[in-house]
Amino acid sequence: MRRVWIASALLAALLMTGADRPREPRLLRDVLPPPHPSQFASGNFFAQTPSDTVARDAWLRQKVLAGELRLLAQESSLGGLRHERFQQYYQGYPVFGGQVLRHWKDDRLAWVNGQFFEIIRLPVVLPSVSEAQALAAVERDLPVARGSLRVGVPGRGTVIVPREPRVTLIVLPWPLDDPQRFYLAYQVDVVTEGFRAYRYFVDAATGEVIGRLDRTYTQTGEIGAGHGQWYPLKLPIVSFGGGFALADVWRPSKGTLGGPYAIVTFNDRNECCPNDACLRDDHVGLSPTREWSDPAEADAHARAGWVDDFYFRVFRRNGIDGRWIPAVQIVHFCEDFLNAFFTDEFFPNLGLMVYGDGVPSYTYPFTAGFDVIAHEFTHGVTAATSNLVYFRESGALNEAFSDVMAVTAEFFFEPEGQGFGQADWLIGEDLFKAPWPFCPGTRALRSFVDPEGGGCGYQPSHYANRYLGSEDNGGVHINSGIINHAFYLLAVGGRHRLSGISVPAIGRDKAAAVFYVGFTQCLTPTSVFRDARYCTAQAARQLYGPSEESAVHVAFDAVGVPR
Repeated sequence: MRRVWIASALLAALLMTGADRPREPRLLRDVLPPPHPSQFASGNFFAQTPSDTVARDAWLRQKVLAGELRLLAQESSLGGLRHERFQQYYQGYPVFGGQVLRHWKDDRLAWVNGQFFEIIRLPVVLPSVSEAQALAAVERDLPVARGSLRVGVPGRGTVIVPREPRVTLIVLPWPLDDPQRFYLAYQVDVVTEGFRAYRYFVDAATGEVIGRLDRTYTQTGEIGAGHGQWYPLKLPIVSFGGGFALADVWRPSKGTLGGPYAIVTFNDRNECCPNDACLRDDHVGLSPTREWSDPAEADAHARAGWVDDFYFRVFRRNGIDGRWIPAVQIVHFCEDFLNAFFTDEFFPNLGLMVYGDGVPSYTYPFTAGFDVIAHEFTHGVTAATSNLVYFRESGALNEAFSDVMAVTAEFFFEPEGQGFGQADWLIGEDLFKAPWPFCPGTRALRSFVDPEGGGCGYQPSHYANRYLGSEDNGGVHINSGIINHAFYLLAVGGRHRLSGISVPAIGRDKAAAVFYVGFTQCLTPTSVFRDARYCTAQAARQLYGPSEESAVHVAFDAVGVPR
C-alpha cells in the first residue's frame, strides 16, 4: 500500500490520534479497556458481557431508586433495539455530562454504558448568589449585546421574538475534558444579536464566570453558496487563509484541533495528485467569497453532506463508519478520468472519495450524479460493516448495496422524475452529456428496472445468466444487476420477465431498511447471494414480520438466487 504524506494543517486536523488531540465526548465503544462494573469507578464505562451487564443493571436500578439517575429519554431503533437514557443527579441537581444508557434487544437486556461520577464534592449545596446576579455576570462578559430572534413567519413577514436566557442550576465537573473539581453552577443559555448562541457557567457560590461555550461555531463554521451541475446549493464552509474553504464543521465528526471537520473537499485540478499535492492546503476548495463557481466542488461538498444526513435520518447511522469519521473528497481527479472511487486504505480514521471529470465531450464530471456520490459513500459503510470482499459474488453484493442505497438516497432528496437532477431507478444517468460511443442506445450506467438493456453494458437480471468469467473482478459490476433487480421488485412489485414469478411490493422504504440491516449487520466478508437472501429475509422478519419476510424470499426466487 502506498504511504501518503500530507503537508496540510487542515487535513492534519482530521488525522490526529487520540493522544494528540484534546479530549472530546466519545462514543463508549471507543473507550478501551472499559472499567469493570464492579469497580464502579467514576467516568465512562461499558458493560457488555452477561455478568457485567447484570451487575451494572442492578447498580442502575439502585441509583434510580435513590434518585441519582432519572429517565431522560427512550427510543427504539432498527432491529428491535430499544434505548433508555438516564440523567445523573446529585443533591437534586443535574450533573453536566453524567448520563447512563441501558439497551434492550427484543426486550432482553443487551448492555449498559455511560458516564457517571461516583464521588462528587461540592463547596456549597445551596447557591449564594441569585439568578439575577448570575445573569448580570453573563451580561458583563457577553462580546455583543443580547438580542432577539427575527423569525420569518409565512403571511406575517418578519416577527421579532424576544429570547429570554434559560437558566439552570447544575453540578458542573470542570474542566469538561478532564474534571478536577465540581461546582454548583448556573448554566445560562443566551442568544445575542447576529444569532450567536453562548452557554455560560457561573459559580453559584461567588458569581464568577467559570467558562463560556460558543454554541454557534461561527468563528469556524459559515454557510456559502454555489451552483452545482443541476441546481443551486448551500455549502458548509469555514473561514480559511483570508477567504473560505470547503470544510464542513456543522455535522458531527471525530476530527478535532481547529474545528471538527466532517467533510473536506479538495481539487486535484486534473493533475493526478503528484506527490500528494492535491491534499495540501493550496488544493482545498477555496474561494475569496462565500460564493463557489466550480460545479464539481459545490456538488461534491454539499451532496456528500446530504448522504451523511440520509444515513443518519433514515437509519440513525453516524457517518461512514458509525462513529463520525471524517470524509475527504478530491474532485477533478486526473484528466479524462472516467470513474469515481472510495478508499479507506490510506488513512486509518477517514474515508477518501475521489471523482474524475470523465470525458468532457461525452460526460459531465462524476460529481454531477448524486447517486454516484451516494454510491461511493456507501462503499465506506460496507467497509466499516460487512466488509464484503471485492471479488465475484461478495463483490457484486458490495456493488449492489452501494447502488441500492444510492437510489434510495436519491429518492429521499430529489424529486421523482425523468430528467437531470431527478430521482429514478437508474445509476449515473446525470453523467451523460451525449450518448457514449461505447454505450450505444443508453444514457445511464445501470438500470434497476431493465438490467440487461437499460444501462451501459450488459447486466443479468437472473442468477442463471450470471457472469462466471474473470473480468471486472469476477463480474462485480455485472452480476450486481441481479440483486438490484431483486430490490426493485421487492420495493415496487412486479413480474420477472424471465422467471415469470410475481413479487408483492413492500414499498421502497421497507425494502431499504431490510437491505440496510441485512447487508450491514448479517453479511460476512465472503458472503454470496444465497447469504444475502437469508440475511435480508431475517431482517424483514425482525423489522416487519412474516409477510415481508415471505416477500423477500419471493423476490430472490424471482431472480433465481438459490434457497
